[in-house]
Amino acid sequence: MADYTPPDEVYGFPPLFTLQEVTATRQKQCEMWHGILLAYARAKKAWDIGVQDAIFTNKAINRTLERSGARVVLGSLVSAGKAAFKKNSDDQCWVLTRPLEDWAADVYQKAVNDAALGTVMTIFELTDDEAAGQSWEGMPSEMFYLVLEALQRQGKAEIIYMGGDGDGVKFL
Repeated sequence: MADYTPPDEVYGFPPLFTLQEVTATRQKQCEMWHGILLAYARAKKAWDIGVQDAIFTNKAINRTLERSGARVVLGSLVSAGKAAFKKNSDDQCWVLTRPLEDWAADVYQKAVNDAALGTVMTIFELTDDEAAGQSWEGMPSEMFYLVLEALQRQGKAEIIYMGGDGDGVKFL
């Protein structure tokens, strides 16, 4: 957390690190965590976060949100549309610092600008060669699939599953 220090007025509040029992209080607690986690992900340029990440510990006040509490917070973040659980995990999620649809619009605009409509590009091309300087630069391919799935739902792309690095997308 060297590059990011959450605001003390929230992060320095010891009850933040104890899962609250009262529903309305827990909801507010989760909303506070949402702000902390999104700011943390932006500052660290992190694509994912897990229940064991350092952000869930505040050494200054000697408090740690237990894994079960962190799992509740991540679940709340997912329910709010600000994260998506990684495959087969409720301990780690992809942090959506932007809506998937915004990244999808960027990818589609790149395809339009490059006259790639009607063509097929591999996931590798889009996340390696073509990503330089783009909003999705550095995005892990598993998360990039979420962006492509958003494009597919909009009817602007078709994902072609070939297995591994051979998967591609046809822009419509």
